[in-house]
Amino acid sequence: MHDSGEFSCEVTGFHGYEQEILRLRNANRDEPETLEYLDWRYQRSPDSPEPQVFWLVTPDRQRIGMASVIFRPYWSNNTRVQTAVVGDISLDIGEGEFVGVLGPNGAGKTTLMRAVLGLIEPASGTINVFGAPAGRG
Repeated sequence: MHDSGEFSCEVTGFHGYEQEILRLRNANRDEPETLEYLDWRYQRSPDSPEPQVFWLVTPDRQRIGMASVIFRPYWSNNTRVQTAVVGDISLDIGEGEFVGVLGPNGAGKTTLMRAVLGLIEPASGTINVFGAPAGRG
């Protein structure tokens, strides 16, 4: 765990946290996802690292947000490489709260902000801002 003021970040694997992941992923969905879907989504290929889940944790140890990294094999220059795919981003940010998005170049920070602003559509799931779907205007 890495302490950063009032909130902290905790990194875990997928197994053993399935219900917590479902709770956050289904918080704002009309059609809840299932454990079977999560098992498929987090399925590990034989030569890849284990999926990692990054949790945003409150001072009283409540998990209020998450993102995951799942490794998928891709071909680059005729070489099979394991690529980290960031997904399953779930945050519940209250009024007056601030959140920083940090990461190296190419990690998806700008893409995430464009989706929150409604400039691009997410590949899956929904983004709500102040209780309404993200959109321009």
